[in-house]
Amino acid sequence: MPWSERAEILASMRMVDEVIEFDDWDGSAKHAIVTVRSKYPTAEIIFANGGDRTQENIPEMTVVDDQLEFCFGIGGANKKNSSSWILEDWKAPTTHRDWGHYRVLYTHDVTVKVKELVVDPRQRLSMQRHQYRTELWFVVDGIATVFSLDENGKITHQCDCGQNNNVLIRRNQWHQLANLTDQPLKLVEIQYGEQCVEEDIDRQ
Repeated sequence: MPWSERAEILASMRMVDEVIEFDDWDGSAKHAIVTVRSKYPTAEIIFANGGDRTQENIPEMTVVDDQLEFCFGIGGANKKNSSSWILEDWKAPTTHRDWGHYRVLYTHDVTVKVKELVVDPRQRLSMQRHQYRTELWFVVDGIATVFSLDENGKITHQCDCGQNNNVLIRRNQWHQLANLTDQPLKLVEIQYGEQCVEEDIDRQ
């Protein structure tokens, strides 16, 4: 979501007096404190933290400011939810296979699905094809080796695809994904078609 839209949503909340933009390049809100201080030179700043934050695990503690106070346990120590827990739930579930694992990142009805696949070293998936979908594989890290079947049904080497490259797998095209290296293969798989379901697999 663009910054302008996020700022508009926050500003519309009754309890919000002002929304500021800051640089979080280092994964912290240090620059937010500096920005507020520059706007309000003599004000007391209270930096509030949720129940899963302590003086030992927030980088903002290194900011030196005589009128800066840190408060902890906002919302109670026994939080029903936290952003870190929600993000962990978002990562799940991971489906494990003999060749590695995958997780579904996004779905739209049954016509689009985005998956993250990790193929372990020296492992390969089955030779397969799909009747109702096309797949686009984008290699994030490693080298994807793709095999296919020729007109006589013999396995042939199709291509080796390195980082930041992609492979298009069309409907009813026999294909086999393999990792022939000693490093994990990571790729994003985009499925699109009439049905993007696990049942649409015909194996050789």
